[in-house]
Amino acid sequence: QDVFYNDMRHPDAVDYSENIISWIAEQDDTRQTRRSRSKLSKLPSFKKASMEETHFRDLNFKLGSKYLYCHQASTFFLLSPHLMDGDCKHVFVIRDMRLIHEDDTRSPSTYPVLRFLPRLRYRKCSICSVYRARKIVRDDKLAPSNPCFFCDSCYYSLHYSSEGVLLYEDFSVEDCHHE
Repeated sequence: QDVFYNDMRHPDAVDYSENIISWIAEQDDTRQTRRSRSKLSKLPSFKKASMEETHFRDLNFKLGSKYLYCHQASTFFLLSPHLMDGDCKHVFVIRDMRLIHEDDTRSPSTYPVLRFLPRLRYRKCSICSVYRARKIVRDDKLAPSNPCFFCDSCYYSLHYSSEGVLLYEDFSVEDCHHE
């Protein structure tokens, strides 16, 4: 809980936790200077650790809580440079756990055991209706609906020039997480 596990093995890997931890520290400092600081809840104190040096047994987690696994695929960067900011995100939940039983395998490599994989409902791109939506755009003057769901190809084709420059900024965008 409250730890960013960074995989920095690749030379082009980006440590996204730095900006987030700094921002949270700034918010906490700002909140503490206000008069009503006793009424304000304290933001979590996040830390960071090395993913490649962390084992599953080292993790502390809360059953039923959602966690985000965001990885960077360096070979994918070469094919799609506009996707370099954490190009693949997975939300996961650990719903239950139990003590080992005498009939269970003792090999650590077989754990954790995946017991259930829900069938995700994917929303299609509102523009091409072919690919999965990757972005949710709100208040976009060129979008046919509000909010509008875009695949990466349609989003970048509509919002960026061929040189990779954003064409206009009067909209909000967020990643689309399918459920």
